[in-house]
Amino acid sequence: MIPRSVIRLVAALCSSLMVFPVSAKPLPAGCGTDPSTERRAARQYLYEQAQWNRLIETASPLALAPRPETTESSTDYGPGIAVIDDSNGVRVRQNPFSLNGKQLVFTPQADGSGYKLTAGSGGYDTAAATAGQAIENLDDDDTRQVNLPFDFTFYGKSYRSLFINSDGNLSFEQGDSASSDRSLSRIAAGPPRIAAFFSDLNPVDSVEGVRMLSASDRVVISWVGVPFYGTLRRQTFQIELRASGEIAMAYLSNQILADDIVTAISPGGLIGQTRLLPLGAGGGDEVFPATIAEVFSSRETYDIPRALQRFYSTHEDAYDNIFVFNALNMEPSYCPTAIACTDVVRNNVLGYGRPPIDDGPIYGSPKRLEAIIDMGSVDGYPDNPFQEHPLRGGTGDTGLNIFGHEASHRYLAWASPRNSAGTQILLGRQGAHWNFNFNSEGSLVEGNRIMDLGEAANPRFLSVGAGERIGPFDQYFFGWRDPATVPPSFVVLNSTVTNTSAPPRPGARFNGVRRDVELQELIDAAGAARYPDYQIAPRNYRWAIIVIVPEGQPLPEPVAAKLERYRAALGEFWAYASEGNSNLDMQFRRALDVSFAPFQELSARTTTSATISIQKAHTEDLRLTLEGVGGPHVKVPAEVVIPAGATTVTFEMEALDPGYQILNVRPSDDRWETRQTRIRVN
Repeated sequence: MIPRSVIRLVAALCSSLMVFPVSAKPLPAGCGTDPSTERRAARQYLYEQAQWNRLIETASPLALAPRPETTESSTDYGPGIAVIDDSNGVRVRQNPFSLNGKQLVFTPQADGSGYKLTAGSGGYDTAAATAGQAIENLDDDDTRQVNLPFDFTFYGKSYRSLFINSDGNLSFEQGDSASSDRSLSRIAAGPPRIAAFFSDLNPVDSVEGVRMLSASDRVVISWVGVPFYGTLRRQTFQIELRASGEIAMAYLSNQILADDIVTAISPGGLIGQTRLLPLGAGGGDEVFPATIAEVFSSRETYDIPRALQRFYSTHEDAYDNIFVFNALNMEPSYCPTAIACTDVVRNNVLGYGRPPIDDGPIYGSPKRLEAIIDMGSVDGYPDNPFQEHPLRGGTGDTGLNIFGHEASHRYLAWASPRNSAGTQILLGRQGAHWNFNFNSEGSLVEGNRIMDLGEAANPRFLSVGAGERIGPFDQYFFGWRDPATVPPSFVVLNSTVTNTSAPPRPGARFNGVRRDVELQELIDAAGAARYPDYQIAPRNYRWAIIVIVPEGQPLPEPVAAKLERYRAALGEFWAYASEGNSNLDMQFRRALDVSFAPFQELSARTTTSATISIQKAHTEDLRLTLEGVGGPHVKVPAEVVIPAGATTVTFEMEALDPGYQILNVRPSDDRWETRQTRIRVN
């Protein structure tokens, strides 16, 4: 059994088979996928080693500003494409681990202004590691709180306890046992932390494990021969906390064999500027007031969280999905062997097979963003959005289908009844797509539209379509369809198409045993009915497109024109694929934060206060019309005004008789979005 293993909430279109790797922690021999074990979406929060070769040569620190409110630059192409260059943290360059046999000492300044860094050779205290007490039962992805023998001051706060986390780090205020990617973004945004070797380590497979020596003047925590998860590559290093407030990290010579790790100290909470520099060269006389770190990476890629932080520095939190392309001719950062993949960063929807999560603030989104789609290189997509994707030959999937497919992974495909052996009979590849033999009615998330030619026919079953729409079962999980109106379907068991993970193929003929499937079976498998349900679930979405370009280069006109063709076609495509159940806005607009959006439930004959806010004050009055559709079940003013210089207006909302109603909040200035909310009065 894989201890605390997690499923990566990523659906990846892999080369010609579009295989979706969904495990954050693959077993050495393959993928450890089991949707029932997912606790957190895996992330690629790698920060940029920008201009790393020059940085190493000069040994000069590089300042990066991860907070969205810092000054950044981006250029919009047309009404809905943001162009971001790969500088200032967006590009991640290869950087082999370079701290073997070294010691780093972080010395706090008496005035509380930060830390100085010195680096030297040696420093690993074997005697302290041997004398230390083992941290008993510290598992993979685990944490233990321990008391300190003295008050230890870290970034101006005093602590008498800390958390020892199995993944090569210590944290204050709270432990960290998450299985998401071990990265600088996670360090910078998390609790106060000291990370000597932040990577996926597994103390369970170590003889010595993690040990702690506690003395009156120092505490030494040692990871002794602790391997990476699923490997025999053992790592030996230690962190020493001194009563003076000094922090030392030491690495046993020739013992560190690392791929992707982060070494850092951080106050957490995205406080201040993150500084990247070659730690082994020391910091000279400079004082570092906030996070100081080095990222060691085995491959060159781009950092999507950093790109989005740059995006949100010039755009408001007004988008549900963001699609990230690169004009760097690079494979996707999140799924290197794939065409594209989806990472759900925020979820408060119940009843479709995924847990609640909120990692949006890491990306710079305080409350709105739900999913990031890493689309990979622009060059990989056909110039004509309606043309079949070159790596999806035979499936009928066009470039537009890739957008629809990935957007659909916000809710699909996760729920399925099981057979007596425990297999999810409707799911195929990695438990994230419909089975080839499932009549998904031509879902964008695979399966086929299958015709049953009757028991006398041989072959009995014929695939007559694929990738055509968001099917009836899909529409239920999106929250668009009353379950009572969803017709039953079927799956072909014991099929002569034995590869249930095969991509859809119109024209395929096969035999097997028909097994009818009712929607209720999927609801039962999901553990609950969907909430919000079809009466109040949102149906209007806002998407944005980002494209990353090399620093100092404009977006090439042919690339810009291609992306604009896709952007312009997506609204009509989505309306068609959703069978008119959903609308899409793909223009950049300012955000309206409506307290009762995107859905609300009220008790009849009650009155409640409601607010509408904008993120930045406007120089003129912003008039907002409240248009009701259906009802009336809710009474609101016909118009409210956010005065010039203000950011909020408050008003009363009165619930009348039971029923449900749509309210559109429409601004007088179309630079702001129109916000729709669906309200049910009980």
